[in-house]
Amino acid sequence: MPVDWYPLWLSLRVASCATVISLVLGLWLAWVLARRSFAGREIIQAVATFPYALPPLIAGTYCILTLAHSEYAFTWYIGVLAGAVGVFPLMVRGSRRAFQTRNLNYENAARSLGASEWRVFWSIALPLAYEPILSAAAVAFARVLTEFAAVVLIAFALTTGISPFPVALVSVIVVIALGAVYLSNRLEHEGRTRP
Repeated sequence: MPVDWYPLWLSLRVASCATVISLVLGLWLAWVLARRSFAGREIIQAVATFPYALPPLIAGTYCILTLAHSEYAFTWYIGVLAGAVGVFPLMVRGSRRAFQTRNLNYENAARSLGASEWRVFWSIALPLAYEPILSAAAVAFARVLTEFAAVVLIAFALTTGISPFPVALVSVIVVIALGAVYLSNRLEHEGRTRP
């Protein structure tokens, strides 16, 4: 029986989009949390970390029920939203830690020479912290990929009656996820050994 590769392509699309969204929003919030002290900071950290406490099934169900009357209900966009929410804490915590542990002397020198905060972020802070940030993004991608692929494969099996899952399809998903985790470990290791 030929293997239908659509669940793999759909899972890759959802995982990629969710990772990019959580990376962009997570970087922004991590930078704010690492650089600023303000009233309510701990509450924002708690809200940003809360999806860790939610099982992915609950988060996905909540997204579907919230948007049930929307044109986007039961589409891959919901998978992207649920995936981005699920890995958002990983991106915020990993990025915040990367921003907090870097050498601030370079940033202070740039500011003393008249660099704006925007330029300090893009030219100094982000290049110094990119390895742990990309490491967190790789793990986020692997998590969304495997979670969404599991949901798609179960839904596919329930709607078509085809079971068990194609071994080739599951094997490719596992290899891609393992490759992402390996990349994460390499980036983390290189970030620690770099002066």
